[in-house]
Amino acid sequence: MALLLERLNAAFREDPGIDEYALVPAACPELFGAAGTEDLGCIAAQQKLAISIEGALLLYLHAYQVMQKAMAHGQVQAALESSRAVLLCSADCVRAWDCREQLLAHLDLEAELLFSALLLRTNHKSGETWSQRRRLLSKALEQEDERQRLLSQELALVEELAKRYDHHYYAWNHWAWLDRQSIEGPAMDFPELAFTTPSHYGLFHHRLVRLQRHMGHAAKAAITLQGMEDLQPFGVEAFTEEWNLALKLLQTYPHLEVGMDRLFPLGFG
Repeated sequence: MALLLERLNAAFREDPGIDEYALVPAACPELFGAAGTEDLGCIAAQQKLAISIEGALLLYLHAYQVMQKAMAHGQVQAALESSRAVLLCSADCVRAWDCREQLLAHLDLEAELLFSALLLRTNHKSGETWSQRRRLLSKALEQEDERQRLLSQELALVEELAKRYDHHYYAWNHWAWLDRQSIEGPAMDFPELAFTTPSHYGLFHHRLVRLQRHMGHAAKAAITLQGMEDLQPFGVEAFTEEWNLALKLLQTYPHLEVGMDRLFPLGFG
């Protein structure tokens, strides 16, 4: 078990940019086109990591014990490496996330964001991982000069995961959280994905909430086209954006009820 944990740690030392992993029946060289069918427990190549299902159970049990012992004795590196192993086996392990949060001062934020993205590509419904990612981002976004880059980077991840898994509410909830962090207007928009999954009410719900917020108190009243000039400039921009998308959806899916829901989102008409 100790050998398996060390093999996993060595894989991350050799390639810190590992961006995807999977639990497989056997983690053997054959997975990456090399000769050999022996189950090594874990193996990494080409920025991908494979952990055998049987090895994952042993790894979890051993790494969890190592993590607890390391935390008790103040062994930071051992605690971080073992908690990483635990989370690769069980992404919702609260104790492992608590361990990493307590040691946040010893972590590189960018590296930790890469790690949580790695986890989410396999565990896309891990509520604990999404929550931890938002805590990390809240801290990272305090750097004003990094805000736009981080938001754009995060939107790319949300879009990637939403495309992989239809009706991905976790990703869209994260998108809504990002929208609330944005200070530069209607940058949080994915019309392409609206066309990919046009019946996804989670996405449209968040867009309507955003539209109402951006349009302010005027959005609560009965709005007419003649009353558009009363809206704040950003409200007009947001409303126009939604209106144009609704028209395109109606043209593409003339019988889709969501088109009408979006065309009259606030009692308009």
